[in-house]
Amino acid sequence: MSYISDKINKICITGGNGFIGSAFARRVLALKKEVLNIDAGFEGSVPVQNRTWESYGNYKLIEQDINKLDLSIKLLSFKPDLIIHFAAQSHVDESIANPQMTYDNNLTATINLLEATRSLYGNGLRPLFIYVSTDEVFGSLGSSGQFNENSQILPRSPYSASKAAGEHAVYAWHSTYDIAYLITNCSNNFGEYQHKSKLIPKLINSLYLDETFPIYGTGLNVREWLYVEDHVDAIIHLINKGNVNDRYGIGSDVELSNIDIISKIIEFHN
Repeated sequence: MSYISDKINKICITGGNGFIGSAFARRVLALKKEVLNIDAGFEGSVPVQNRTWESYGNYKLIEQDINKLDLSIKLLSFKPDLIIHFAAQSHVDESIANPQMTYDNNLTATINLLEATRSLYGNGLRPLFIYVSTDEVFGSLGSSGQFNENSQILPRSPYSASKAAGEHAVYAWHSTYDIAYLITNCSNNFGEYQHKSKLIPKLINSLYLDETFPIYGTGLNVREWLYVEDHVDAIIHLINKGNVNDRYGIGSDVELSNIDIISKIIEFHN
């Protein structure tokens, strides 16, 4: 989708230097929307030399941890029409090693952002709050079936549990303080600027460097693969036409095992 309603001109993005957040930032900047990006610069951010979006005149960056920032003042100064919350610690292994840090980055930061949004309501501003979540909050599927918006929340790692907790915070702030929201649950993204630790870029780098590539387990675990630009298209569609105060799943219907992905990339490389 190539437009956003004229009612939305100022967009605050958290995690806009990350893989998915930067794809969204590039798109809305090209649509002439004014963007405020709040990003802590944690590991996983797109390298500085690749941040082409920083050249836009309608772009501003606050490089700071949400939990260490006076968000209310920053947002009141910017006066956003939309707040979209991409920022998260998304590495499952890191969440297992340090669950408290994961909850600070994912749940505490979400609550701080919700509170800052609530402060705007008290000043006559009512931006829509979009919480970008993951299908991992639903747990694991068996050999068949698909998640949907009514699937049971059943997280299986500290990461997915922290994202699920963030969703519950959004629901609670809506119920208690009338915060207008959308929640999206996306499947496994891939695309440009994805961090080198992820499956596809890691394999491509290994092939380029002629290095051995480790396959964890059997490689038969299946994920639904979603191209990041298609994810952005879906979010923009929801901004324009989604029902406020609702949840939407975003997927591709393309399900492949890790070993299938690896085989396809090796075949293409050869």
